[in-house]
Amino acid sequence: MMLKEFNYNPEYATNHFFRDHLADEVRFVSSDSNEIICYAEYLDKISKDYSQIHQTIKYITDIEQKSENINYNVIMGLHIMLIFFLNRYGHDYQKTIIPKINGIITDVYSKMANKTGFVEYLARCKIHKEFTHAIKLLIPDRSKRCNIVRDRYFGINAI
Repeated sequence: MMLKEFNYNPEYATNHFFRDHLADEVRFVSSDSNEIICYAEYLDKISKDYSQIHQTIKYITDIEQKSENINYNVIMGLHIMLIFFLNRYGHDYQKTIIPKINGIITDVYSKMANKTGFVEYLARCKIHKEFTHAIKLLIPDRSKRCNIVRDRYFGINAI
């Protein structure tokens, strides 16, 4: 859904990784006693063999700061979600003031190629109300914004 603007075919795992890959990443950075290894151990381990975390590393290293880059657009959406999550549940020092959020979204994230898909994703997950401020900045046209949220929230397929 988030990638529909790219005509992305999810049957081919070219621009995503699975949660199993994230579990592999956790195991890779964990010691036998389930403690997180230090950075020096990580560098040593990754220099010998990183096949266990190859898919995650490939995803991250393929990110280019271009509006047509699928991974970049997904990361922008994730960043917006993290900002709002930390503003609500984070410590005081993790919060971002509204003028700064406005600047980030207006200057950078307004160029997201998958704005509609991102908003549809938020509505489908029924978390769009948590991101109302961001949605208004991403899609300024009120009627378009309302249609996207309503259709996806109620499961109406747009024709």
